[in-house]
Amino acid sequence: MLSFYYFHERLLSVFTNDKPSEEAVSLCLIEIFTNHYEEFRNKATADLHTTADAEDAIQNAFLKAWKYRNKLRNLDSAYPWVNRILFNECIAVARKRLRIVSVPLDPQMYESMPSVDFSGASTEKRIMDTILTKLDAKHRIPAFLHFLGGYSAKEIAQNLNMDEALIKHRITYAKKLIQQYFE
Repeated sequence: MLSFYYFHERLLSVFTNDKPSEEAVSLCLIEIFTNHYEEFRNKATADLHTTADAEDAIQNAFLKAWKYRNKLRNLDSAYPWVNRILFNECIAVARKRLRIVSVPLDPQMYESMPSVDFSGASTEKRIMDTILTKLDAKHRIPAFLHFLGGYSAKEIAQNLNMDEALIKHRITYAKKLIQQYFE
């Protein structure tokens, strides 16, 4: 149930065209979060098809709504506003899921990784392929994903369940090897 305070602030904001107080917005968002959580979870699960992704989207939406609660001008638009934030977060989670590369964590599997055929590619790509195949597997995988796959060190670290600093170190090592090749 919405509180009396909420209705009082709502009436004041309608008749005076003032922004509602921060306390009223905070109470309104708390009530929306508690009263409509199941509805939000059902919507997010329907969009994302997994409960874990739905929970992530809901959490991100609630955090974003809470962070920007001072931007809300009218308490009547609070529910649609939170609903729209959730929709946008579902889209963001779905896009992120598409970018994730599933890579097994067994580096021995990549010891005999065949080189990629760049016969029709530019000279730079063929040189890059030659250099990358000279690297051992622990350096080759991050370098291949970074240089040829276009992934950031943070994304590679998340996908390989490794520390970002270690991935950056391995990419830097590969860069040094490439520089030595061109000198």
